[in-house]
Amino acid sequence: MFKKGLIGFGTVTLFFICLGTAFSTEAGAVSCYSRIDNDKVQEIPPFENMNYSYTLPAYDEYGQEKKITFETVRVLRENAFIRLKMLPFRGVISWAEVQYGELPPAVKKSFSNKK
Repeated sequence: MFKKGLIGFGTVTLFFICLGTAFSTEAGAVSCYSRIDNDKVQEIPPFENMNYSYTLPAYDEYGQEKKITFETVRVLRENAFIRLKMLPFRGVISWAEVQYGELPPAVKKSFSNKK
């Protein structure tokens, strides 16, 4: 009886450790790419130091478009390309500015078709 309880407790503990790791790291994050359009930024009431919200079209590495929303502490540089790391359920977890040459070919094609 005690052995079964100990195994059950260990299994539940391991499950919660794995779940916590999945939500606190970038493991499994998907990269999407977007271009900053400051006409699409909204000032929002500060929440966790985030003052601005962007809703922009973004493209995955295959060039598939999706609308994404993310918050920032400042207004970003107009027309800058950014790579957004996204997780299911959490949405955008990080972003970084990238150069046009760093974009995947399908993403470059998607941006050139938008001109």
